[in-house]
Amino acid sequence: MDAAHADARRGVRLEQISVLWIVVEAIVSLGAGIAAASLLLTAFGIDSLIELGSAVVLLAGRSRWRRRRRSEPWSPSPPR
Repeated sequence: MDAAHADARRGVRLEQISVLWIVVEAIVSLGAGIAAASLLLTAFGIDSLIELGSAVVLLAGRSRWRRRRRSEPWSPSPPR
């Protein structure tokens, strides 16, 4: 595995960890916001759900891209 593959795998792993963190953040802030009747905590939880959607789209797009390119070896684009 070359350096580009290792970097790509590291990036995907970091995004997966980020998704897990966002899920915990959303659950805690929504639960606390509803329990405390706090508009700000609830809004923070909703913002976390929006972030979660963005992260899921990023991972899904990467996954789709990999399936399309599976027959060809992955290589970074040449520098411009």
